[in-house]
Amino acid sequence: MKKYYLLGMAIIMILVLSTSGNQLLSSTPDPKSNRADALFAWAMGDFANAAQSWEKLAVEYKKSGLRSDQAISLIQASEACQAMGNIRKAKYFLEKAESIVKDLDDKELSLSISVNQGKIHYQTGEYDQADQSFKICLDQIKYINNEKQKIAVILNYSNLLFARKQYDLALKFYEQCLDMSKKFKDASLYVKISINLIKTQFALNDDSNAALVLKKAFLDSNKLGDNHDKAVYLISIGKLANSKSQFTLAYDALTSACETAKKIGDTRAYSLGLGSLGQLYADNGQTKEAVTFILRAIFAAHEIGATDILYRWQREIGRQYNTLGNIDKAITAYEHAVESITKIKEDLAIDCKKKSRLSFRESVGPVYFELADLLLTRSAAQNDTKAKQADLMAAQNTIEQMKKMELQDYFQDDCIIALKARQSALDKEIPETAVIYPVLLPDRLELIVTIAGTMKSFQVKVNKKDLTSQVRKLRKKLQQPESRFIRHAQKLYKWLIRPVENDLIANKISTLVFVPDGPLRTIPMSALHDGNDFLIKKYAVATTPGLTVTDLVPFRRKGIKILLSGITEAVQGFSPLPSIKQELKEIKDIYDSQLLMDKDFINASIQQSLQTTPYSIVHIASHGQFNKDPNKTFLLTYDDKLTMDRLESLMALSNFRQEPVELLTLSACQTAVGDDRAALGLAGVAIKSGARCSLASLWFINDQATSIMVVDFYKQLNQSNTISKARALQLAQINLMNTEEYSHPAFWASFLLIGSWL
Repeated sequence: MKKYYLLGMAIIMILVLSTSGNQLLSSTPDPKSNRADALFAWAMGDFANAAQSWEKLAVEYKKSGLRSDQAISLIQASEACQAMGNIRKAKYFLEKAESIVKDLDDKELSLSISVNQGKIHYQTGEYDQADQSFKICLDQIKYINNEKQKIAVILNYSNLLFARKQYDLALKFYEQCLDMSKKFKDASLYVKISINLIKTQFALNDDSNAALVLKKAFLDSNKLGDNHDKAVYLISIGKLANSKSQFTLAYDALTSACETAKKIGDTRAYSLGLGSLGQLYADNGQTKEAVTFILRAIFAAHEIGATDILYRWQREIGRQYNTLGNIDKAITAYEHAVESITKIKEDLAIDCKKKSRLSFRESVGPVYFELADLLLTRSAAQNDTKAKQADLMAAQNTIEQMKKMELQDYFQDDCIIALKARQSALDKEIPETAVIYPVLLPDRLELIVTIAGTMKSFQVKVNKKDLTSQVRKLRKKLQQPESRFIRHAQKLYKWLIRPVENDLIANKISTLVFVPDGPLRTIPMSALHDGNDFLIKKYAVATTPGLTVTDLVPFRRKGIKILLSGITEAVQGFSPLPSIKQELKEIKDIYDSQLLMDKDFINASIQQSLQTTPYSIVHIASHGQFNKDPNKTFLLTYDDKLTMDRLESLMALSNFRQEPVELLTLSACQTAVGDDRAALGLAGVAIKSGARCSLASLWFINDQATSIMVVDFYKQLNQSNTISKARALQLAQINLMNTEEYSHPAFWASFLLIGSWL
C-alpha cells in the first residue's frame, strides 16, 4: 500500500510541476508504464531510472508521431541526468529535444529548452553563458501565461546570482519567487525557495532571526509528503542550523531527513543525512558518536556505488580517527578517499567548476595534503629506517598524485597524466644532485630531500600563510629593478635552504632540482639569498612540475638544429621587441638554424618547418602570457595567438622522430604576480609540448637583458660537451648579474629551467 500511496503523491507532485519548475507534461495519455515509472523514480530520487524511463517514453512518442510529447520526455530525461550529475548525457538529451522543438511553434517548450541550457551552463561553471541563457528566458516569460515556468526561470537565475556571490540581487529575486509562489498550493516549491532565501540572508550576515526562520522551514518541510525533495530540504536545514550552532534543530532536521530517506528507499539521501549527522556530532566535540554515524554513511554510499559522496565520508572518518589518536586507521581511511577521488576525477572536474569555479586543488586538494600530513607525522615517529623511508615516499607520492591531476585539470587533457613520452624518476641516485620537494601544510613546511637515492625530511616551523606572504612580497619586489628585495629573499632562504644546507655540503651537491608547489611556483629559487650570495652563485638550479621528467638524459649536442622564431615589431597591440633581432642572429651564428621572424613567424610556417625537419631546439622569442585560464594562455605570432593546444599539436608533428625536442625556449613570457594557477601552466609547458625541457621566464622586463642572457646560455651550452643545461643557465645568470647595469635579479632571475636539466 505504501508504494501506491507514494506513487500517487509522486504523480500529483509532478503534475503541478516539480520544484525544478521545468517539468512540462503532456495531456496525451500514455498506454505504457514508463511514465508512471519515471514519475515515481523522480520523486524517490532515483534519477538514473527516471532518465531511463523518460528515454523509453520518448521512443514510444516518436513511434506515435507525437513530436511535442517526445520533446517533453527528452527534456525530462535531461533534467534527470542533470540531477545525478551526468552532464554529458543531459546535453545529449537536450540537444535531441532542441532539434525537435525548433520545428514546433511552442513558446513553453522553447522556454524549457532555454532554461535547461542555462542550468547546464551553470552546472559546468560556464557562468557567463548561463547568464546569457537565463536573461533570454527572463525576456521570454513575458509572453507566456505559465506562472510556474516564470518562477522556475527567476529561481534558476537567482541561483546563478548566488553562485556569483551577488547576494543582494539574489535576495531580491528569491523574494520575488517566494511572493509569486504564494499563489499556488505547492508547499514543496515554497519550502525550496525559503531555504534558498535563508542561505542568502546568512551569506549577507543577516541572521538576526535565524532560529525562527530555520524552525519554520523545518516545520514546513516536515509537513510535506515523503519524497526525495523533502529529505534534501531537511538535510539543507540541518546544515544551515549547524552552521549557526543550533544543535537541537540541526539534529531534529537531519534525523527526520534520515527517516524520510529510509522510508522511501532513497539510499543516497540516507547516506547524506547520516554523514551530516556525523559532522554535526564532530563539530560538537562528540567524536565517538560522529564515528558511528559516518561509518553508517560510508556503508550506505558503498551500497549504491555513490563514490562522489563516499570520498567525503572516508575523509571525515579519517579526521575523526586522527582526533581519537589512531593514526594508522586515519591513514587507511584517507587512502581510501584518494582511491575514490581517482575513480571520479572527471566528474569532480565538472563539480569544481560548478562550485564557484573552484580549481581541483581548492576542491579536493585538502584530502591529499591531510593524508600527506599524517604520513609525514608517522614517519617522524618511526624508529625503523625502512618504515620511515616508506612513509616519506608515500607522502611524496600522495602530493604527486594531486599535482598530476591538477595539471590535467588545468590543461583539460587526459593525456597529460601519461606525459606521452619516456619518463625518468627522480627518486634514484643522480650524481651531485639534490631533489628538494617542499610540502606546504597549514601549520608548517616540510622539505622532503632526496640525495643519492635516500630521502630525508626536514620540518620547518613556518605556516603556509606566512610562507605565502613572503613569496608574494619577494615576487613583487623582484620585478622592480629599483626595489629592496633582500629581506624577503633571505627569509625564504632561511626556510627553504638553510635546514638542508649541511646535507648539501656533506654530499658535495652542485645542482638543486626543486619540485615547487602552489605559491613557490611563482618565484625563481635562484634569487634566494643567504646574506652573502644568491643561491645561483652556489648551485645550478632547475625545477620540475613533478617527480618524473621526460627522458632524463644528457643534452645531445651532435647534429643540433634550432628553429628560431620571434617578433621584433609591434603587432596586435603588443610593444616591439627590437633586441630580438640581434638575439636570433647571434644564436644563428652558434648553431645550424632556420629563422622565422616577424611576417614569416606565422602558424603555417611553423607547421611546415616542424613537419619537415627534426629540430633539437625550438626557440620562440615573442610575447607570451600565462593565465589561470588556459584558454587565455598564448604565445604571440605575427598575425595570431598560439594557444597551448595549438603548440602541442605543432610540436607533435615531429613525433615520427625517435627523439623528442631537447629544449623549448620561450624568452619573453610573463605570469601575473600571485597567480599560482598561471604559474602551473608555465611549469607544465614542457610536458604539454612534449619537449624534454623548457626554458621560460616568469616575467618580462627588458628585452635587451633577456637577449644577452639567452644568447650567453646557448654559448655556454656549446662550449663544452659535458656542461648541463642547468649549469649553462647558472653561468649565464652569473655573468649578467656581474654587469653593473643588470645586477638586480629583475633582469636575470626570471628564467626557469623546467624539466630535464642535464
